[in-house]
Amino acid sequence: MNRQTAFFEAAALLCFLAVVVLVFFQTNTHFVEEGAASGSAMDNAALFPELAAGAILALAALQAVRLTTSAFRGSPGSAGEALADSDAAAGQSPEERAAERPLAKAIACFAAFVAYLLAVDWIGYHIATPVWMAVQFGVLGVRNPMVLVLISLAASLAVAYVFEGMLNIVLPVGIFEIALPA
Repeated sequence: MNRQTAFFEAAALLCFLAVVVLVFFQTNTHFVEEGAASGSAMDNAALFPELAAGAILALAALQAVRLTTSAFRGSPGSAGEALADSDAAAGQSPEERAAERPLAKAIACFAAFVAYLLAVDWIGYHIATPVWMAVQFGVLGVRNPMVLVLISLAASLAVAYVFEGMLNIVLPVGIFEIALPA
C-alpha cells in the first residue's frame, strides 16, 4: 500500500471514528436530558444509534488493525503488482480503467447518493431506492443486470419491511404514493 492510499484510508477511518464519538456524545448528553436514553428497547431512542455506532467502531478497529499490519509488513511485490495491473489494463478501454479507480468509484457513489437524497422525497422510497442501489452496485462492479435488479429490489424491500412493517416508520411515498400494504 502506498503512502497516499494509506493516508486516505487513515483519514476515512478518522471520519468514521468522529461519527462514533458524535453519536455517543449525543446519546449520553442530549438524549439523557430529554429522558429518551433509558427504558425498554421500545422506549430507548438511543439504543439503535448506539448499536450502529458500536458496529462502526468494531469495523473501524478491524480497519485500524489492517492498516497497522500493512504498514509494518510494507507492500511486498508492489512493483510486480503494478506490472500485472498495467498488463491487465492493456486490454481495457479508458472508461473501464477509469471505472476501476477507487477515487472515481467513490466520487460516483457519492454523486449517486446525493442524487438519491434529492429525489427520494419527490419520487418516493420504493422507486428511488432500488434505482439508487442498482447504480451503486453497478459502480462497485456488479455487471450482471439480473443480479443488479434482484439484489436491489430484495434489499430495498427488506429495509422497507423493517421500517414500515416492523417499526411503523413511514418512508417517503413521493408523487406516486407507493407504500407497503398495512
